[in-house]
Amino acid sequence: MGKIKYIKASTIIEAMVASILFLLAFSIGIESIIKATSIKSDTLTYLSADNQYMKCLYECKNHVYSYGEHIIEFEWGGITLILEPYNNYEQILQATIRVKVGHEVQEYIHILEK
Repeated sequence: MGKIKYIKASTIIEAMVASILFLLAFSIGIESIIKATSIKSDTLTYLSADNQYMKCLYECKNHVYSYGEHIIEFEWGGITLILEPYNNYEQILQATIRVKVGHEVQEYIHILEK
């Protein structure tokens, strides 16, 4: 039979150093994941603006607004809605919706049946 080989046991200090290094690597990994997947407040602002834009478009399709310019203010900016006949056709509406978030302005033009 062969000789039994004994493995030298680690000291308590080596075990503590290894656990601290493992904890440090784990903490850095978790922090990186949290930063990569977190929702910033800008994202929530844009989601709110998009929701209000869709609501405004829905109201345009259901004839809530009359012809002319309508300005709706929010804490994140505002929406400007301009309703007018499309190329002088009374049965077709052109809805121009400008969404302003901070300094950014996006303009959407929709052609709707009256």
